[in-house]
Amino acid sequence: MTTFSRPRNWLLALTLVVACLAAWLIYRGKSDTGGARVQHILIVTLDTTRWDRMGAYGYRPGGYSPTPAFDSLGDDGRIYERAFAPAPLTLPSHASLMTGLEPAQHGVRENDGFALSVAADRSFQTLAEGLRNRGYATAAFVSAQPLDRRFGLAAGFDTYDDLSDSASRGGASNFVERSAEATTDRALAWLKEHSADAPSFMWVHYFDPHHPHRRHTGVSETWEARGASPYEGEIAYMDLHLQRLLEAYKARGQWQNTLVIVLADHGESLGQHGEPSHGYLTYDSTMRIPFAVKMPATKEGKASLPRGSASVLDVLPTVAAMVGWDPPHGQHLRGRDLRKVFTESQSHFGESMYPFRQFNWSAPRALWLADEKLIVAAGEAELYDIKKDPQETKDLAPLRPERVRFLRETMRRYRARLTSLHRKDLRMDPPVALSASAYLQAAGKSVAAEPDDLVNVTLPHPRGKMRVVAALDGLRHAIERLATEESAIAVVDLQSRVALLEASVQAGNPAALFWIARARLRLAGLARGNLVLPDSARRELLSEALNQLETLRAVRPEDPRVYNQMHLVRLASLGLGGEKAAFEAILSLFEEQQRRGLLDALAWALRGKANEWKGDFGAAIDDLKRAISLDGSRKAWHRDLKLLEAKLRDRKRRQSGG
Repeated sequence: MTTFSRPRNWLLALTLVVACLAAWLIYRGKSDTGGARVQHILIVTLDTTRWDRMGAYGYRPGGYSPTPAFDSLGDDGRIYERAFAPAPLTLPSHASLMTGLEPAQHGVRENDGFALSVAADRSFQTLAEGLRNRGYATAAFVSAQPLDRRFGLAAGFDTYDDLSDSASRGGASNFVERSAEATTDRALAWLKEHSADAPSFMWVHYFDPHHPHRRHTGVSETWEARGASPYEGEIAYMDLHLQRLLEAYKARGQWQNTLVIVLADHGESLGQHGEPSHGYLTYDSTMRIPFAVKMPATKEGKASLPRGSASVLDVLPTVAAMVGWDPPHGQHLRGRDLRKVFTESQSHFGESMYPFRQFNWSAPRALWLADEKLIVAAGEAELYDIKKDPQETKDLAPLRPERVRFLRETMRRYRARLTSLHRKDLRMDPPVALSASAYLQAAGKSVAAEPDDLVNVTLPHPRGKMRVVAALDGLRHAIERLATEESAIAVVDLQSRVALLEASVQAGNPAALFWIARARLRLAGLARGNLVLPDSARRELLSEALNQLETLRAVRPEDPRVYNQMHLVRLASLGLGGEKAAFEAILSLFEEQQRRGLLDALAWALRGKANEWKGDFGAAIDDLKRAISLDGSRKAWHRDLKLLEAKLRDRKRRQSGG
């Protein structure tokens, strides 16, 4: 029998340890196929970008592609002919990108009223959390308010550069946003500060194609001359700055070992199917997206990707497999590693809860299976062949009832397998009541984040409500107009738009309730010469606004915006009689907000206004300081604080006889 001396045993053990350590270090920087090193990961999301407005998909006004940077990614990877979003909204789609989960699993169902749960209250990790745990420096640069850190996507990022500290405030119909140029500048500054040898993960989000469409000198003129619209001009402008980002990786010598994924979160209808923007319907104008992947080079050179369709949900499984990360929620992932051949007919699922939660309409759902697409809402089914009819103009459902039944059952089974992975109610506010008849009786109740199938059948189809959407958009713009142009024409315009929306309030439309109350508050606050209303008219407007907000609070008792609007209405009524009751109502409502944990910076600032009106300058100063501690970006609050402190000093001086 062969024996070994102790020194040789120790030497063998040490050799094995070193070999294992070396193998682990190599594994961390390599994928599980092809030896492709994944040192750097760059994900770029293009907000509100249609697939059929990109050069790679055949859009070439005047013979030119508006997106050469995006198109070039196909040289080292693949531009997917078909790719889909899980929802036609920014926050839920990005939450799916960062988790690999359907909205029903991660719990973020729409932009308004939801946030990704903190790590302790969910059984999944985000992409950034997984990569940071594997030694990657993580940074995000987002360009619009819907992705502010308060919505939970900052989890796992060492740097999360958002607009939460922006002094700019969006208008009634606009989000706060930052240009692609400004966001790229900040991303490149971060990249310059970090070693090209250290693993990194960067996510950059561009928002430019979202409404409103702005002009960019030198870009807009060029593309408009070629026949492009302002929307497409924004896409071309965005692509210019995507090019800067890609060139920076090349200049640093990182291109070969960088995984690049560029995709949209959703598209834009541009009036197709009667939809003015996105979020209401689930046609491919908003659900189909541009999607490109550039793989790191292998030892053999260019990496290849198999053909097939893709989804936002595929991003996390692909990255996780390439870096050797096994997510704790891996068995629940609905996406796939894009490098693996998918032999079966690929299916994808999409939904929009926005019409249900905001308007009390049916929530549309969609299922793609190979070339077929099923859309279901309000009990109706539509069937399209998206290969022959990519614009979804010919509904085949009446001709193929058996196929519709099969696809409906497929959709039902798919949804039944979606397990909720958050252990806490994510809703920042309860959604609307389930039906118009139950609307006023739902006070204090917590309603499901989506309607069950029986309820969804009874609600109106959003496709037939686009006039209401247009009227609501018009009302928001009219509010903004009156804020900057106190003219008789602007007043009449706003009044007529309020009247246009009154009918939808009777149908239990919470969005209409909120914005009509805002409009009446604005009319009551007119302050220019002959436009100022008599006190009796102002009292009537404010009373109507308050009644509407009380109705809305009955079904959204956890929505801080409703409380703050009620504060604004009551503050506007001070000086019109009944001041003591109005002041006591403000404090009572504030206490309710405090009990429910709904106090934000604006609530504290508004209570400060109430205390200032009462003459309690000390309490008003304390309130305003609290507001500034929560949101220091509002310059007006800093000015108000200085004025209050001066008033308090002046009062003390007078009281002391100085």
